[in-house]
Amino acid sequence: LFKKMVLIYLIVAGMSCAVSMIGLRASFSIYDRKLYEKSLQELEFFTQKVNDDLLTIENLSYTLAMDENVQEALRAAQETKYLSQEYYYTLMPIRKIFLDEVNIHSVVKNVIYLDRQNIRISVGTDCGTVSEEIYQKLLSMCKEARGADVVLPPSNEFPYQLSGRDILETQNARLTYLGTVIVTSDISQMIEKKKKELKYTDSLLYVYSEDGMIYGNEKTLPKLPQIEQKQGYEIVHYQNKKYFMSYLKAEKNSWMYVNYVPYHEIFGQMQILQYGMLGGL
Repeated sequence: LFKKMVLIYLIVAGMSCAVSMIGLRASFSIYDRKLYEKSLQELEFFTQKVNDDLLTIENLSYTLAMDENVQEALRAAQETKYLSQEYYYTLMPIRKIFLDEVNIHSVVKNVIYLDRQNIRISVGTDCGTVSEEIYQKLLSMCKEARGADVVLPPSNEFPYQLSGRDILETQNARLTYLGTVIVTSDISQMIEKKKKELKYTDSLLYVYSEDGMIYGNEKTLPKLPQIEQKQGYEIVHYQNKKYFMSYLKAEKNSWMYVNYVPYHEIFGQMQILQYGMLGGL
């Protein structure tokens, strides 16, 4: 009878343990999924912050194009002899207006005014020479947009973002062309500052567009997801290390954000919890 009781006890205990193990595995699976989702939510929150700063740059070009003092100076210049001393003198006020905005916005490296002919007024930091192909592409985009903001993201050829818009006269219905304003911005610097706000600061973050990488911790790119995918996560190996990779495609500009978090950091506490609970069984 005693042996039967022990056998029954062991069977019941075994069944109870099996049920507990199944329950734990289900709980861990749910926990894993929540952890994945939380990491993706953090990346989504990060992209929103970057988009907010990009919107600030967009609003800056609008502010400069619509500024009453800028418009007044450009209208007055058109009433003088083109390229005369008086013409250049009339344009002087816009230099100070542009410089004030450059000093306010740390991500903005310089602001340029041009008239598509001979005039080019640049204030701020010299960011190097823009190729004629990129330059003409931006001007063509501005012309087609008719006063709306256009953007060329950083590329291998030019590491800064170029955004701009045509300045159209606001005091007449014809919207006379008064010039073009171009804003050069250091997006890499902006993202670097934002990255410090991520939970895992030693993660590897990459941002790239259809034209190439915009920001990256390392020059050598790991395996990146196809840009057609909108968001997701997976466990990957890179340089003999295990990473949790989450990625998200921003709707605003179709930039892809990819974040590599060392596997041991994001799953270390979870594994300790698992071993502790299993030991308790």
